[in-house]
Amino acid sequence: MNALSFLHRALRKPNTANLRKPSATSQFFSTTTLNRTVEYDMEGKDIVDPKTIVRPKKPVVTVFGGSGFIGREVVKMLAPHCSEVRVGARDPDAFNDYIRGHADSDSFSNIIGDFADVCDKFSLNNLIEGSDTVINLTGIKFESDYNIKELYVDGVRNVAHGAYLHHVPNHIYVGCLSSDLESLSKMADIKARAEDMSRAAFGDNNILIRPGPIYGDGDQFAQTMKRAALFWPGFVPVPHTNTKIQPTYVQDVAKAILRIVQDPQRFQGRHFQLGGPDIYTNKEFVSKTLAAAGRSRLTMPVPFWLAELMIGLYQWFPNPAITRFHSHIWKKDQVVSDKVDRLDYYDPKEVEVHTYETLGIEPVSIENVANLFLRK
Repeated sequence: MNALSFLHRALRKPNTANLRKPSATSQFFSTTTLNRTVEYDMEGKDIVDPKTIVRPKKPVVTVFGGSGFIGREVVKMLAPHCSEVRVGARDPDAFNDYIRGHADSDSFSNIIGDFADVCDKFSLNNLIEGSDTVINLTGIKFESDYNIKELYVDGVRNVAHGAYLHHVPNHIYVGCLSSDLESLSKMADIKARAEDMSRAAFGDNNILIRPGPIYGDGDQFAQTMKRAALFWPGFVPVPHTNTKIQPTYVQDVAKAILRIVQDPQRFQGRHFQLGGPDIYTNKEFVSKTLAAAGRSRLTMPVPFWLAELMIGLYQWFPNPAITRFHSHIWKKDQVVSDKVDRLDYYDPKEVEVHTYETLGIEPVSIENVANLFLRK
């Protein structure tokens, strides 16, 4: 190219016939989330070619507790919408075998299980580094090689503070509606401390999700009632028959987490309580669950002292669904409230509560999904 030709091309007005001005949306993306190629007209205004826009990349999400009942549903829900889903587990081989054995395993090729122990903060670094969102779903039903303080205080702090140190923009901690600092239940008390610890370790942008009792395929809630119908002839004992609960479907909880992951900046710092569409007494829910499972039984109210004795014996069975850590939990209603008092750096503070409605999700009732898991 000679000098004259080069000068002519440098001074030539660009052809903008196939270009258009950016919409309000593209302007927003250009300044916040997108790298794009920009051309300028002779007045200095930028003209965006839609073909040159680089769409937002899918996020990298790390899930601790992803091999559990709730976690498996969450990671499968996240997979199509994420570039990578990292799952921290103490037995990653078992988790990877579960994913590879799934009917839709080809759709889950971006789910990667790796070793992590939340009580060992140094085992978390590789999974957390480079993540867009970290989700903590860890939990235990009874003390084994973990005790509940190690998992719900030390473990929660390690994950949340690890996310903070690695500059992860979003952290989600999943607690439960039964958490209560004033509860006689050791489990409810320590879970409430864990929820406050997640915010203290990560900061004000921590997102807290507190679902009601969760049912679904593989749960330890509705399935326990189903098994009780086999154990007790003709009736099922029910403690605290008038206590109210607002149970929710595991798929709805997973969907809520996905909605937050897709737009985390919108929900940073919020407190969610997720309850299903119906509120039951314990007695009503046991009756409905057994009827849905095709095992209708009479429900027999039992006094608390007798329930304590029964639970004390039951917890010695392998993999018990309920232990004495949970017994006092069922004395208190587990329903969604409008406001909640939480610790704010050791001072009580009233916090606004958000629900499925904030996320645009209509939760399903157990009657509509019982056939999917209770009649297996």
